[in-house]
Amino acid sequence: MLRVRQLDDVMQWTLGWGGNVKVEGPESFRHQIYEEIIKCWNAKTLLTLRCQ
Repeated sequence: MLRVRQLDDVMQWTLGWGGNVKVEGPESFRHQIYEEIIKCWNAKTLLTLRCQ
């Protein structure tokens, strides 16, 4: 378990673990991670569609 004071400081670090990470809390951070994953997915999908 990792404890931090500022969640923004570990956002990119957490995302860097890809599917090998489990964010257990706090719920607000879990939501931030989820939103960032959705943004990345949408960007990748858009890029894929443009390249076809």
